[in-house]
Amino acid sequence: MWHSCSFVQVKNLLWATILIFLLALNSTPLNAQLSGTYTIGSGGNYSTFTAAVNDLTSQGVSGAVIFNVLNGTYTDQFVIGQITGASSSNTIAFQSQSGNATDVALQFTPTASNNYVVRLNQADYITFQNMTLIASGSTSYGVVIKLDGDANNNRFIDNILTSVSTTSSSANLAILYADGDSLDNTVISGNTFSNGSYGVYLDGVSTSVPSSGLQITGNTFSTTGYNPIFARYQTSPQINGNTMTVPNASRGMELHNCNGALQVQKNTISLSSSSYGIYLYQSDGGTGIPTPRGLIANNVVAIGGTSTAYGIYLYTCTNQDLYYNSVNITSTSISSGQALRVENAGGSGINIVNNIFANQGGGYSYYNAG
Repeated sequence: MWHSCSFVQVKNLLWATILIFLLALNSTPLNAQLSGTYTIGSGGNYSTFTAAVNDLTSQGVSGAVIFNVLNGTYTDQFVIGQITGASSSNTIAFQSQSGNATDVALQFTPTASNNYVVRLNQADYITFQNMTLIASGSTSYGVVIKLDGDANNNRFIDNILTSVSTTSSSANLAILYADGDSLDNTVISGNTFSNGSYGVYLDGVSTSVPSSGLQITGNTFSTTGYNPIFARYQTSPQINGNTMTVPNASRGMELHNCNGALQVQKNTISLSSSSYGIYLYQSDGGTGIPTPRGLIANNVVAIGGTSTAYGIYLYTCTNQDLYYNSVNITSTSISSGQALRVENAGGSGINIVNNIFANQGGGYSYYNAG
């Protein structure tokens, strides 16, 4: 039997259907993008770093985000990828709530397949600040922070970064590590680096695809096994005001293909033996206009021991200014003790002004290898 419906009945049925739909929609949780300040730790918004990163990844951000980490020790390992909404204004920071790096320790034991504590994989605008990060428990793998892909505008400020004690030159034991990656505007400032083979190991893509905006400033390196700072394929990096007291290291800093307005200023480097203080390899400064020349100035380098000791070593470099540096060599090697060594096959435009190059071990103050 057919029943007729009035217009009013149809209208009421339609509104009832819409109401049911809206009630169902409202009962389904919709996660908003993150914005503002959150806490990590017992009793906080997130109990672990991983939980916080999972929400970052799934929800993205709509404003600046700060994760304040409550005092304690956290055993965790995580990867931060591209975060939806991250930008120069919508930055993401992980920091100790107290502002004291010793109050928060994030630790993990890296492995061959997952050699990191924290990995930034194409992540942008991430800051780690005022925390202790530790790679522990392994003698072969000890990367603390790994940067992968096109990860740009990331900052590491006032942290304590520690890996295993080693004399190895293996990059698998570098504390802050990138290999073959384009990384622009990386800032590494005010940190304390302990142990590891390298403190900072940043190897870019190529001379035709260099990274830019690198700043390594005001850091302290101690007990580094091989080389506190290694950087390659960078445009106009600034490596200023660092202190390196690394008795067993073979390098103080090693810079390959670091071109443009390079700055290496006010660094203090103390090495024991078989070492290069500042090693600049195939790096070309600007011609002055519009790009400034490279500047190696006001550095203090001391190397002792009985073997190779090159205070400042320039190999096939152009347009570099060496001003007001102080180098003291006490190594007793006659042939390989050299306060300044310039080996410039194909290089040119090296200005050397108002430096102190002292060799008290019987070797050379200045050696031009041609």
